[in-house]
Amino acid sequence: NKLKPSYCGVVMLITGAAVFIYVIVQVLNCGNYSGLISFAEQYNIYRNKIATHMVIDLYVNLAIIAGLFVLKNASKSWLKISVGVLLLINFVATLMSSGRVGVATMMIIIVSYVLFRVLNNNNRKIIVPLLGVLLTIAVVVVILNPRFESIKDDLRWKIWRYSFEMIEKKPIFGYGVSLLSEEYVRCAYLDEGMNGFYIEGLLQYDEFKDLPRNLSTISPHNTYLQVWLEHGIIGLIVFLGMLLSFAFVRTDDDKIYLWLTLFAIGVQAMFDCIDANFRPLMICFVLLMWTSYSRPSLQPR
Repeated sequence: NKLKPSYCGVVMLITGAAVFIYVIVQVLNCGNYSGLISFAEQYNIYRNKIATHMVIDLYVNLAIIAGLFVLKNASKSWLKISVGVLLLINFVATLMSSGRVGVATMMIIIVSYVLFRVLNNNNRKIIVPLLGVLLTIAVVVVILNPRFESIKDDLRWKIWRYSFEMIEKKPIFGYGVSLLSEEYVRCAYLDEGMNGFYIEGLLQYDEFKDLPRNLSTISPHNTYLQVWLEHGIIGLIVFLGMLLSFAFVRTDDDKIYLWLTLFAIGVQAMFDCIDANFRPLMICFVLLMWTSYSRPSLQPR
């Protein structure tokens, strides 16, 4: 039997809201804050004890997509109101996140979905005011989140440059999964820049000192680079083809949800590797949810 997106969406929204409420209670109990900015900082400290912001943000964004599906298809008023409240809680939860990618992805998802629905229903008069509200929220969030100011100094730029240097040595067939885990870390320790700004920086945090020295700790921070390094350009092409192929297994009416899911996963893949922060199981589940629910867009003659 097919997975029910409505059931999955409600469960995911409830889970995201429960995490948000739990963290808020923890922060209120500790009382170690003064003002809104300080409260948000403490919120993210306690939130990261549950899971990294990348993991939670991706989960919540996928929950929001499923929640939008439930909101559109729900026939009962009480369900629409309940889902609306859960969506609002998850929206606020991501706005307060320290994760830049998660916040930006969520805003693009919501704006894209609103545009899609408004244009399909010919309610074009509300586009400007609605987008104005959403863009105002986005600007305020960017201003209040100090991590957006440090994009140009992000360590990922240097890590990606180092990854491309390794790709140049074996661009066609890559290093292989096992060998890359060893070579990437071994060469990183020998590389003055990687050892200085990346590895030594990680070791300043107690939680990293006992972690294994492999790709789960020291990684390219980019799934596409990871696949290229492991399997070469051929593997990268196959990987992208597999990911995009999901877009063609859908119902015509509900293709927006699968496209938004692929967008959320695709963007997250640009900043994380397939490891503890980018859970393959969660990705496979949501893709299975939409494709098992959908039907091929081509109709038989």
